[in-house]
Amino acid sequence: MPWESLRNQDFAVRVLRAHLEAKRIAPTYLLSGKHSSDKEALAEAFASALNCERGQFFSECSCLQCHKVQSGNHPDVLWIGWDLKERSIKIEEMRQLVSGASLKPYEGKWKVFILCGAERLTTDAANSLLKSLEEPPPNSVFLLLVESKSHLMETIQSRVFEIRLKPCDSKTEFEKSYPQEWQSEDWIDILEAYQKTPREELKDVLDQLMSYYREKIHQGINSSQLSHQHLEACLDAIDKIRETKDAVAANVNQKLALTRLTIHLRNRLKEKVAP
Repeated sequence: MPWESLRNQDFAVRVLRAHLEAKRIAPTYLLSGKHSSDKEALAEAFASALNCERGQFFSECSCLQCHKVQSGNHPDVLWIGWDLKERSIKIEEMRQLVSGASLKPYEGKWKVFILCGAERLTTDAANSLLKSLEEPPPNSVFLLLVESKSHLMETIQSRVFEIRLKPCDSKTEFEKSYPQEWQSEDWIDILEAYQKTPREELKDVLDQLMSYYREKIHQGINSSQLSHQHLEACLDAIDKIRETKDAVAANVNQKLALTRLTIHLRNRLKEKVAP
């Protein structure tokens, strides 16, 4: 269990601990955030806490139930979509989930279904999952791990309890999270390279670019080096990037949309936000 990553997610841990202590477990949780390792670690820790023989919540425990969860051998904890290199989570995997959810826990207190990269659900798979979320079986918990809630069907979004994980605090990890050339913020050259990118891929790039500026704001606030001017500039950049994404989705001229974004970022972000 990578406990170090959970120490950075104190808010998420407090929320889930409160639910456990109050014995008010939501049928479906959405763990959203950029870093897959943090989401997977939190999902595993929650699955352990739900089934722990000693009632240990988010702490080291050597009981049999926790050992089985953490070794990946617990019969009541099912991981789906573990291989993030796979482009989609298909209907066959959801049928396995639905079938398992209809059964009582085999040896634990709760059946836990963890969907890694749930935004990769095909339409058929998402609709199959939705049926289980609409009428959740007793003593079952679904954990959907996604980068952004907006990547899921609205009907699924409305049935989840979302917990947003904190972005990384380390400058080194922050820099590793995005293309190296972005660190220069020379948007003329950077965005020109995306002018012929397929529209769906470009929308993902723009989502990532918005996340880049959100994390820069977070980094600046944590280090107390974020001026009001820099904050306003970054917020304005995020709004402009979102407008550009909407324009791309509406099939406007892609090259023109990126050119306008480039000019705006160049003029608005003359000073860099301190990390």
